[in-house]
Amino acid sequence: MKVIFVRHADLACPYDNYDRLSLEQLDLLATGTAQPHINTKLAMSKIQKHIADGFFAKDGINAIYYSPALRAKETAVLLAGTLNVTEVEELGYLHEIAFSPSKLISDTTFQRKGMDAVRKAVYKAVAENAADEATPAMLARVRQIQSLIARNDDKTIIIVTHGFFMRLLQLVFLHKTVHFSVSSQQQVVNYDYLQGFAYTEDQS
Repeated sequence: MKVIFVRHADLACPYDNYDRLSLEQLDLLATGTAQPHINTKLAMSKIQKHIADGFFAKDGINAIYYSPALRAKETAVLLAGTLNVTEVEELGYLHEIAFSPSKLISDTTFQRKGMDAVRKAVYKAVAENAADEATPAMLARVRQIQSLIARNDDKTIIIVTHGFFMRLLQLVFLHKTVHFSVSSQQQVVNYDYLQGFAYTEDQS
């Protein structure tokens, strides 16, 4: 069994650079009100690079599962077409952590510190069970992923999800902890678009 957790592809303009977005635009994205498309050309380039470096194995993936967000769906469809995968399924529990940036920081703080302030506020909200989604609910979603992996114990699968949620997945699957402190969230990898990590059964 092998699972490849991957963040969705780069977003199309104007969501292609978080540092240029307003707090209001980030709010629309984080809450799912905005559903931007992906940058297909850039995504294809990254997929081909990952095939070349062995991160994705063409004809070696059995299934792809993705979050309900449009950017995750488009990423999954592109991966499926390129890697010759026929089993592609949307799973509601793969969505991003539910949070509203404007509830966590002020516009003044955002103007001064940008996305770094948003990230730190999300880590704190998760650690203190203060995000829009309760931390126990996030853990329940992780358990659903663990069940999904158990059902696919003889397969190689890709799971397309989101950046903040991938931090928690790293902690659970690679660091063997469900303690989501601010420091632990800060210490794991902040994966870029179409990047991620592999988990294999010999790590369990």
